[in-house]
Order: sequence, then structure tokens, then C-alpha cells
Amino acid sequence: MIQEIITKTIPLEQIVNDGKWSLHRDLPIQEIKDTLAASIARHGIITPPLVRRVGSASSFEVVSGYRRVAAAAQQRVTGISCRILTDSSDPMQLLERIVEEQIVSDSPLSPVMKARLFIMSGQLIKEKKQRKRFFGGLNIGSYKQLESSSALLELDPVLLSSIHHAELSEKTAYELIRLGLEEQRFIYQIIKDFSLNHNRQRTFFEMSKIILGPDLSGIKHFFKSELAEFFLLVEHRNLPQLTQKLFDRLFELSHPYLSRANDLFEKKVKELNVPEGIAITGSQSFEKDDVTVHIGFKDLSAAKDFIQNLQKLGII
Repeated sequence: MIQEIITKTIPLEQIVNDGKWSLHRDLPIQEIKDTLAASIARHGIITPPLVRRVGSASSFEVVSGYRRVAAAAQQRVTGISCRILTDSSDPMQLLERIVEEQIVSDSPLSPVMKARLFIMSGQLIKEKKQRKRFFGGLNIGSYKQLESSSALLELDPVLLSSIHHAELSEKTAYELIRLGLEEQRFIYQIIKDFSLNHNRQRTFFEMSKIILGPDLSGIKHFFKSELAEFFLLVEHRNLPQLTQKLFDRLFELSHPYLSRANDLFEKKVKELNVPEGIAITGSQSFEKDDVTVHIGFKDLSAAKDFIQNLQKLGII
């Protein structure tokens, strides 16, 4: 078993911080280092990094706390207070400890961190059966899902950072994997410029696939040629309104027959000169012709009187 030893201050030059055990190693670190360095300058390291002895008795490698040690080094400290583990030849125990440390000190593992953990497990645990048992005990997703997630690490670091911080959804991440670098960056820019949340991102891909096909071939050319006006206006218009117009246009292109039917229905409703306070909506199904009339009342009593009048007339 891995046993924790008393906390001890270790000279910085004796600490090996190469990111070997870090689940953050695929993410840009400079911004994190700068933020942590400022915090360390004010408050010191609140949670001491976790280390273990390697090689000679005076060398220690970081098991958990890669970013904290990097930030502390930026502050030119001479020593860091660390929690020391006895050396262990069982990588499963070390990986389990890393996951525990992450969840306790930070937050649940992001898709990027899960991908790195899966890669690390393959390097350290050779038998697939053992790896499956290891992940089965962590409750962070099925083995098949985690195996697929390793492909995320091929994405650009900027995209990985956005996935890690949940700006891009995990589903969006898997969509991007199938595209070339130029198209990945182009779609990322759309998501960023129009501030698309996870639901909007899902709808964006659904409609784009209907228009362009499942492989999204030529998506950059399509947007630049067919929807250029939206990109020209993005910095000068009300963003929520412009985003809605963009999605309305995508809907028209992806559902042309339904879109034309909706336009015709709206035209006919307008011709009825419906009084203010009354709205008419149609069915979203091609198979149905039913409509719904929405009537607004100032209070429940007025609604009651209206219903009673309809009953007297035999309408309902």
C-alpha cells in the first residue's frame, strides 16, 4: 500500500516536475502558472503537492501538484512544503491516488483529463483486463467511452483548453476530431464569436450535417459563401438577435420544405387580421393540419367569463 508520510519542505532543485503524472499536461500552462503564482505570492501553497522518492534518496517526483510546483518555481522559492509517499511499484495505486487528489482539490475530471488518464493507464498497466478493472472502480465513464476519448488529445491545445473549461461540449469535441485543422479552427471561431452554448452547438452540427452531409465536407466554404453577411455583422449587431437570425437561416437551408410551409402559414395567419392578444400556431408535423389558438386574458375571471360565453353559444 502507498502510505502518506509527514509533510516536509523539500529544496526545489530536488523536485522533478516533468509532468509525467499530470492530467493537465496537454493544456496550456502559462496562464495557469501566472494565476497560481500570484496566489502563491499572497497566500503560499495551501494544499502541498504530493511527491514520491525516485532514484536517489534525495530526489522526488511530483505525483499531484504539477501546476502548483511550476507556479512556485516561477516565484523563485527555494523550497516547497510537500506530502511524501513511500515509493510504490503498483501504478494502479498511484493512478487511483492522482484521481482522488484531483477530485478533492479541484473538480471532477474533464474529458481532456480523462483522455490523458486513459493514455497513462495504457503505458503503466499492460493487461487490458486490469485496465478495465481499474476504470470500473473509478466511475468516470465506460471503458469504451474512455478509449474513444484518447483521440481528443490530437486536437489543437487551444481547443483542448476550451473543452477542459466546458466552453466546447464533449459532443462538439468529437465532431471536431473528424475534421481537418483549418475547419476545426473555423468552427471554433464560430462558436466563440456567436457565444454558442452546448445546446446551440448541438443544433449547429445537426443542421450543418443535414445541409452538407455527415462528414461536413466544405463547411468553411459554405459558411463563407452562403452566410457571409452574418460574419460581417457579428461585431456590430445585437449578438443574441444575430445568432437567432443565423440559426433561422440554417433552419431554412436544412429544412426547406418545412420552412416554406411555415412562411405560408404565417402569411395566411396575417391575412386573418387576428386581434391583439390572440396568437395562432400550427402543427410542426407534416401529417397534421391542426392549429392552436392562444388567447391572453387580464385575469382568471375574464377567462372564465369567456369560456362560459362559448359554452352558451354551443361552441364548446
